[in-house]
Amino acid sequence: MSIIIQNITERDTHSKYGRGLQHYELRINQKVIAYFTHIFEEGLGACLRAAAYAADDPGRTEVVDDMDLIRDIVGHTRNHR
Repeated sequence: MSIIIQNITERDTHSKYGRGLQHYELRINQKVIAYFTHIFEEGLGACLRAAAYAADDPGRTEVVDDMDLIRDIVGHTRNHR
């Protein structure tokens, strides 16, 4: 299983990738589970915290439509603690 944070700024906003407000999607393998934004100048740690916050957002379940995928993720997490 792969967790991917993909910068989608150019694709979604036609803005230049790099500085300022950036747009991201959070995926597990190929399945998008959340979208979030991050200000580039705030650094990597802030980006990762924004991704974690987006993943924990109860509203994000609308993006995930594969309950088997969710069960696999939860089961995998519990088995590796």
